[in-house]
Amino acid sequence: MYSEVEKILRRLNDPNLPELYDFEDTPFAHEFQKIFDFYSTTLKGFSDYGIDPAIIYFNIRRSVNAFACKRDGVFIVSFNCGTIVHLIKAFEQTLFDSKQPQFDSILDVSPNKLMYQLCLHFTLYHEMAHLIQDSRYLSNGLKELNKSEHKFDKERHLLELDADQFSSLCIATHICQYLDRIDSPRINFQLTEYVITIAVAAMMVYVLSFNSVDHKLYYQRYYHPHPSIRLSSISQTVIDYTYQDRNGRSSSSKERSNILVKAANIVQNSTKSDNVLNYVKTLVENYDGIKEYLDSFTLINNKETRLATDKWNEMAQK
Repeated sequence: MYSEVEKILRRLNDPNLPELYDFEDTPFAHEFQKIFDFYSTTLKGFSDYGIDPAIIYFNIRRSVNAFACKRDGVFIVSFNCGTIVHLIKAFEQTLFDSKQPQFDSILDVSPNKLMYQLCLHFTLYHEMAHLIQDSRYLSNGLKELNKSEHKFDKERHLLELDADQFSSLCIATHICQYLDRIDSPRINFQLTEYVITIAVAAMMVYVLSFNSVDHKLYYQRYYHPHPSIRLSSISQTVIDYTYQDRNGRSSSSKERSNILVKAANIVQNSTKSDNVLNYVKTLVENYDGIKEYLDSFTLINNKETRLATDKWNEMAQK
């Protein structure tokens, strides 16, 4: 399974690290193994980002969450086993119908499979960004958690937004690479927009499953930004990067709005969840406030905090 990781965890002998999840005899053992193998390789591929040695493991917690931490020089990403099970079931039990079969027939995976993969990727890259940041909070561990006693911390909000942006850039890169691999004369920007829409729909399913989504919109509270704000930032980054790569320009506000509406319709029509409608309503009613909040954070060239997006830009120029 993951014997080397077990050896490292035994050597660290840290009671604050959650227990390793033994998935060998579970119903989803094959999927857990596949994820572990792929992401272990992915972590090694990012060693130039200053996160070596790095390991990933699944822990026994059943909630939807993941965390990043650093122990004795070892960079650690851990997924709650509940996150994997939740995503498997979410995309097995619900058919996310885009109602655009002309595009589905070109792609080599179903919308459900693509959305599932992107949700997993987003989680990994978000936690990986926290490793790259190597902030003063990393020794205690960084995870999705907002408690009433958690007071507003602007640096924590910055780190989370930066991790979201880094992950979104990685997701957008995956989208562009995926489109490059499709061997079809029918590749056009309508297909690109369709894949972007599927990606944004995936982010909606995932981010709007966080417990803190039930909180009324806030700006300066807790350790994490509100999920609605995070989703807006994630969506814009994915859309803008992909537009720039495939179309040579940034997306317009109208184009972003159209994609958000299409993505929301896919999720709403499939899940009948109030969370999507609430998100759209929140975004419409608080657009200026959300924009002002996001604009208050400088995610590039910040001199006081090490940011993963800075490292991304640095590596992209090499």
